[in-house]
Amino acid sequence: MVTGQATMHSALPPEIWTLILEDLPTKSLKALCLVSRALQAQARRQMYRTLIYCDAINRSCCPRTDSQRIRDITIFHQSLVNWEGYREVTKDVSIEWTHGIEWHSTPYPGKSESEAEQQFSDMVKDTVVLLSKSSKLFSLHLGLPLLDSTVPFHVDRITSLRIPISGCQYETDDPGFSTLLKLFQIPTLRRVQLDCMLRLCCVVPHACRQPNTSNVTELEFINCGPISEELINLLNWPADLQILRFDITYGESGRPFASPNASVRSDKMINTLSPFKHNIQVLDLQVYESDCIIPDQTGFLHSFSKLKWLKIPRQLLKIWAEDLEFHDLQGVVDTAPPIETQLPDTLESLHISIGENFCWFHDTDVAEEQPSVNAKELF
Repeated sequence: MVTGQATMHSALPPEIWTLILEDLPTKSLKALCLVSRALQAQARRQMYRTLIYCDAINRSCCPRTDSQRIRDITIFHQSLVNWEGYREVTKDVSIEWTHGIEWHSTPYPGKSESEAEQQFSDMVKDTVVLLSKSSKLFSLHLGLPLLDSTVPFHVDRITSLRIPISGCQYETDDPGFSTLLKLFQIPTLRRVQLDCMLRLCCVVPHACRQPNTSNVTELEFINCGPISEELINLLNWPADLQILRFDITYGESGRPFASPNASVRSDKMINTLSPFKHNIQVLDLQVYESDCIIPDQTGFLHSFSKLKWLKIPRQLLKIWAEDLEFHDLQGVVDTAPPIETQLPDTLESLHISIGENFCWFHDTDVAEEQPSVNAKELF
């Protein structure tokens, strides 16, 4: 059987096998590695193109199924030492390690790695250093267990970081911003995710207010607190910020923020984002539905001259009658301009978070789904 399959393999040109292997799942590629040395070499090249290591549940990298998952960093590191072929094929690498810290955890100030955790981080560092030697590498993402992790500073060509910044909730003179600034200033870094930044209103020290010192073009706040004008000092770090996302839906416990902690008002948001209206091309505002948002009455969104992709809650466009039941917004219901006049001409894609009062319901009289009155008015 093995001889026959090896003969079959030799009868096909390498480029044909490359096309075949590109569509095979990881399980099949592993099986082919046992057929012959020739097939093992080609299958291995496919398996090492996109690599993922993730030791926590519900992390951003876990749902991906089109990648080779690294099960054991130590064993994988040894495989790189023994086979340098990865240097010609590895394109996309994502490694997130947590030291057992849960996704929504809040490390206390001064928390540092234990000896065992330091040894593991050193192994991660050595592994990523090897992977960064690939001539085909275009994306290298690290999810750090602690803000003060030194691993990124030992790696060349890192393009993406996920950083826990929950320490900013503590009353300190510099809640991690000097370390955060150094990470932002890694020359090859283009994408940053800030995780669990619970108090975006905390003051950025003057020593850390260094605009245009970062090459980051994409910035995402995950499980963060309310948008504050103080954020201008952080958003100013990138010289050309093009993609900006806010996820203000849940706190570190996995539950919605308690009001007014996550309350978002457009006057604060406008003052914070206005300095970047001529750079941002993608703007994503995911806000918990009950948060207080005053509709845009200044043409704020319309002034984004390069905006192509926008996701916003429907409250940012207009306040509907039922919103008054939860917030003291008397007198502002009819003051918002027409929705279409609030959107920039450059916009190519619009996503609106609507909520239960804007649903489609089943109309038994016509036996079809019908939009609610609010949904009709919105669209």
